[in-house]
Amino acid sequence: MITTDSPATILLIDDEESLLESMADYLEDRDYQILRAENGRVGIEVFDRHRPDLVFTDLRMPELGGLDVLRHITEISPETPLLVVSGTGRISDSVEALRLGAWDFLLKPIEDLSIVSHAIESALERARLRRENRSYQKSIEEQLHQARKMEVVGLLVGGVVHDFNNMLCAISGNAELLLADLSAEDPQLESIEQILDATQRAANLTQQLLAFSRKQVIVPKTLNLSHLIMGLHAMMARLIGDDIVLKTIPQKRIGLVRIDPSQIEQIVLNLAINARDAMPDGGDLVIETANVELDADFCAGYTAAIPGSYVMLMASDTGIGMDAETQACAFEPFFTTKEPGRGTGLGLATVLDIVERYGGAVEISSEVDDGSVFRVYFPRVTAEVEPHSPTEVSSVPKGGTETVLLVENDDNMRYLARKILRHLGYQVLTADSGDAALTLVEHYDGSIDLLLSDVVMPQMNGRTLAAKLSEQHPGLRVLFTSGYPHDVIACHGMFDEGVCFIGKPYSVKLLASRIRAVLDGTD
Repeated sequence: MITTDSPATILLIDDEESLLESMADYLEDRDYQILRAENGRVGIEVFDRHRPDLVFTDLRMPELGGLDVLRHITEISPETPLLVVSGTGRISDSVEALRLGAWDFLLKPIEDLSIVSHAIESALERARLRRENRSYQKSIEEQLHQARKMEVVGLLVGGVVHDFNNMLCAISGNAELLLADLSAEDPQLESIEQILDATQRAANLTQQLLAFSRKQVIVPKTLNLSHLIMGLHAMMARLIGDDIVLKTIPQKRIGLVRIDPSQIEQIVLNLAINARDAMPDGGDLVIETANVELDADFCAGYTAAIPGSYVMLMASDTGIGMDAETQACAFEPFFTTKEPGRGTGLGLATVLDIVERYGGAVEISSEVDDGSVFRVYFPRVTAEVEPHSPTEVSSVPKGGTETVLLVENDDNMRYLARKILRHLGYQVLTADSGDAALTLVEHYDGSIDLLLSDVVMPQMNGRTLAAKLSEQHPGLRVLFTSGYPHDVIACHGMFDEGVCFIGKPYSVKLLASRIRAVLDGTD
């Protein structure tokens, strides 16, 4: 227990001796009492014996890792602040650490130890506030902890999403090309389809993390929700499988809503996945839309909603249902009732976060063994519908014979994109940087119809390269691509009017469709 007349005791657990030594020296100079442990097993023994005020632990260590330390400490002393440091890029470990109760997360290498002391001071202050004003602090701490989780997830995703998307794209793209060459009877068909399914689920997880950490650039449009739901029917049917009967009941005279179309799709697909997982033996899923009025009594129980006219999206299933305790936790980040590896606990949390950003509400009705009903309410608006098509592309990729200059600094992605373009019939020139592309074009005598360029590259970014090449080739068409989060590429003008962009990971079909649209001037 921390008191005003004695220094706080900090337990440092890390198998990196140099870091352990430097952190201990640094913190001792700032009047902290330091306990050290070189692995998780020793760390647990030291904690049980001395009960320090704060624990600072590495994630990946021999003889019990940081996750084991977190489980032990949160079980016997849930009020002890737990800080995690790691050099691993595995999102699953980081998410699990947060679920187990980590208060903060730092990434190695730690070059500035003042970051460590700042994190410790912040955690100790939060612990002090909890003790001094527990009843009031409970709700405040939940909000602060939630905000910190979102910030940490954002940092984690932002740090790895570019490389992760490149890897996913390389895996799924090569698998698609292999699949195109197989007959329906080929024994390898199922294995490749499993690879594609796994990469799609990984891509969906990345998008959920980006949405939850609010690193997406939002482009709201005025939409007819009934039309959008009908457009997503085929995609939902494939997603939930043949053993679940999907029925969509769109109200014809539906009000309009204003929201980013991709976020609506994310909400619908998250609800469909949630329903699918609640019906392991099959069942029925009904998606409906309707106009509703919400009164003051109803809105009083929801954070963002105010009385008025709304459009309701309802998803009802015949699954296993939820008890009252599960319903109360359903929207908490990282809460899940699914077995390890089956869910992250971000699906419904993402749905709620998106809906509340637009001034809406989400309502659950459920009973054990009697299914669940999710009602999502969006404020109704008065405006003209803006055109939008769900993210479906032609099942037959359409290519061409034009010449494409491919500029990509990632070796795997450059190899894959070149292979796809040649598969589609295009003539392909490749470069691994902007400077290399300019040199190539300078010595190339033929015409170039399209520049397909990565956005963020060393020395010269894609936007600068496109501007330089357009001076030499005024009619050059340009399609940009990137695996970075939307907030990063937005700084490069990727969402400006007239700019054509495709995010990674992309499918062969989607890349073929976008290239053809840019070349034909229909994008």
